[in-house]
Amino acid sequence: MSLNCQDAARMLSEKRDRRLSLRARISLRLHMFACRMCKVYGSQLDTVGRVCREAGLRAEEKCPGEMTDGRKQRINDAMTREPR
Repeated sequence: MSLNCQDAARMLSEKRDRRLSLRARISLRLHMFACRMCKVYGSQLDTVGRVCREAGLRAEEKCPGEMTDGRKQRINDAMTREPR
């Protein structure tokens, strides 16, 4: 199963919510090995996920119309930290 970039991007997003099948994981890994842009996109998704976790944001929460200053500061702090 050969993936195109659109399928790989969808799978990168899906793997944040659920475990992919073995076949899908292998196909995605092979695509990521060969595709620099999908590697960059995957890295960006990892960064966004890390920043959200460190700022205490969860996907289940509704986003308020206005962020508190404390939440803005936690996001800013998380973005300026060195990657782990």
